[in-house]
Amino acid sequence: MKENITACAKNGGKAVCIQGECAGRAIREGKLELVKGWLEHVKSLGLPAGLASHRPEELLKAEDQGLPAEFYHLTVGVPDRFQQAERDKALETIRKLDKPVVAFKVLGAGRFMPADAFPYVLKSVRRKDGICFGAFPQKRDEIAENAALAIRLTAKERNG
Repeated sequence: MKENITACAKNGGKAVCIQGECAGRAIREGKLELVKGWLEHVKSLGLPAGLASHRPEELLKAEDQGLPAEFYHLTVGVPDRFQQAERDKALETIRKLDKPVVAFKVLGAGRFMPADAFPYVLKSVRRKDGICFGAFPQKRDEIAENAALAIRLTAKERNG
């Protein structure tokens, strides 16, 4: 992991977020010192250090244990299921975490339409958080459409 972190920094990375499955497995196995070492290595290279997860409880534990992450990434729902209760739990967790969180997989791998998913997620994230969404622009420019929708929704929120 430390070699990969160093390679990221040497190749122009601006921040490093430890991939969710790697971080999550270590947290579940009680290897908090290992995760702490990865985060400290990122910081020693002068980069912001983050943790990603598919499981909200892992990030709550990381924060509770004082792991030196500066930001988090959390999937909105468990991949392959994306059940409503899991989406709600993820968004509730984002509001509990002190640090900024990037909510990802907000479209549930195509299970949710942007017009439904964006307002749902945006009402739960804070101004310091972000959202990351995927696109499959084969027949139209989904990236531009989704960006325009996000801009409209956030402008509406800012303007009341």
